[in-house]
Amino acid sequence: MENNNNNNNNNNSNNGNNKLAIVMVVVVVLLAVLAVMIAFVLADKKVKKDKTDEQAVTSEVDDGIASEEAIEEGESRQVELDDGTALELASNETYFSGLVYTVDKESKTATVSHPVDYEMTDLELPDEVELNGDKYKLVAVGSSALSGLDNLKTVKLGNNIEVLYEEAFYADAAIESFTCNDSLVSIGANALAYLEALKTINLNEGLETIDNEAFCGDAALTEITIPGTVASIGSDVFMDCENLKTATIKEGVSSLGTGMFCNCYGLTSVSLPSSISELPDEFLYSCESMTGTYNISDNIKRIGMDALSGTNFSEVRVPRGLIDVDENTFGGIDDLKTLSVAASEKAKYEEMYEGYDYKITSY
Repeated sequence: MENNNNNNNNNNSNNGNNKLAIVMVVVVVLLAVLAVMIAFVLADKKVKKDKTDEQAVTSEVDDGIASEEAIEEGESRQVELDDGTALELASNETYFSGLVYTVDKESKTATVSHPVDYEMTDLELPDEVELNGDKYKLVAVGSSALSGLDNLKTVKLGNNIEVLYEEAFYADAAIESFTCNDSLVSIGANALAYLEALKTINLNEGLETIDNEAFCGDAALTEITIPGTVASIGSDVFMDCENLKTATIKEGVSSLGTGMFCNCYGLTSVSLPSSISELPDEFLYSCESMTGTYNISDNIKRIGMDALSGTNFSEVRVPRGLIDVDENTFGGIDDLKTLSVAASEKAKYEEMYEGYDYKITSY
């Protein structure tokens, strides 16, 4: 009996020892796994830190171009400006001489995005900009990109700029000199509107589009020439250019915009090419300095509503075969005394303007 009890006690002791050993083995394994996990996390953090360090900008601006190392797409970075302040840039942006540019990495082109220096007085845009050692051709000034620069006086476009987008230089009221290039193709809506100090601007041959109100409110502008390459002219392009005196539209332009010279109170002369066949609505509306005799060219076949209203012509020579003409066509010319019409159409005009204080003569 005593031997059996001893055997049982020995068995129980051995079982306890085995369980303890198993527990210790499990603990050791768990600690080992935990250590491996901690080591992995620490290693991952180090890799990420190294990667961030590699992506950092070198914090210098060399000749106005940010010197940068390669960065991952979509990540922002900072450049240090000459005054020591930091400028945050997206991965597709670069900085040069007071301006931020957005680049298109596929087309290798760049667009002016916005200014950093809002006090600049003179601006000469470059032909190209640089990002991460790659060069991008500067082809456009973005929408409202340089609007509201109150101290800007002179602008010279880079040789590669093709587009001035909507309101690109809107209300830069101090601009006195604006130099285009030979590459400009399109001037967007209000792109050069309310440049109140601008007296002259030479538009390049090759220009194709002038959008709505492009030069609206340029109160100091005195003369303008539209190149023959322009295929599209929007509405009210020179509206409220109150000191504009002469306008020349070159051969090749085939259509004009509604209200093109509306409220140009100082306008005295408009030269039209034979390629124009219609005077659009409100073409010379309220151009009160248009006086004397107005010889409408024989190639004009239609005159729009109020095209000549508010002018002060004393005599108008009407081309033969004018279509859609009615009493309102010439009824708004304040000082009109004589209509000169083709002999074959005299009776029509006499009937149309019966009761008006006009003299109808024939040629």
